[in-house]
Formats: sequence, structure tokens, C-alpha cells
Amino acid sequence: MVRYLAAPYLMATYALVFSAVGVYEWFDPLNHHYSGNLLILSYTPIAIGMFVFCVAAYFFNFKATLYQATLEVRRWPFGCTTFELNALETIESKGRGEVLRFSGNKKFVIYKNYSGRDHFLSALSASNSSKRTREKPRAA
Repeated sequence: MVRYLAAPYLMATYALVFSAVGVYEWFDPLNHHYSGNLLILSYTPIAIGMFVFCVAAYFFNFKATLYQATLEVRRWPFGCTTFELNALETIESKGRGEVLRFSGNKKFVIYKNYSGRDHFLSALSASNSSKRTREKPRAA
């Protein structure tokens, strides 16, 4: 299984900071005299904080699990996506991660900041090589 390790906690911390700044500025009586001050100094940080909470929820609920015959990717609010391992065509190393290309023009990217990435890739390549050995056995 791969998932984000630090991102959900960092994003939740950022959301708390933005929301705290917005609430603090809302309680300042001078900001209520001018509507522009309230909009920029209070409502904008609170809106950013709420958006970042949603991003933190996405990072917290993201999980890619490798089963014997499938790869299941769960992402809130996008639901669950299942990839069949027998449809795996290539594993490419590009830039910041590995790209798993499946038949039907589907792909899944395993980024370097996922927790459990190395074990996931070794298990995937082991299952992929054993599948190819079953399909094309070596001549003795």
C-alpha cells in the first residue's frame, strides 16, 4: 500500500493557521469599519483555510493498495479506481516518479513522496515478472 505520509498533517496545520488568522482579524474592531479590511484580512484566510482542509482530507484518504491481481486506488471524493495487473504494459521512470501504463490508455503515477513506495514497486515488479514468466516460460 502507498499513501501520503506528511502531506495531510502539514495541510491540516496550514488550514488551522489560515483559519486562526482569519478569526483573529475578524475580532479586531477596526476591521469592521471598512468592509474591504474584513474581506481581505478575515474572510479570505478563512476561505483558504476551508479549501486547504478539503485538500488535507484528500491527502488523508488517498490510498493505493496492491492486491494479487489488481491495483486499487481510493481517493476521496473521486471514489475507487481499479486497475487489472494483467493489463500492465510498462513501468517507466520519469521525473519525480514511476508511471504505470495500463492497456486502454490508463496510467497511474507513483510519486517519490508516497510512503511505502519502494516496497510497493518491488512487490509490483515481482508480481509483474512472475506473470510474464507464466505467460512465456523459458526453454530449458
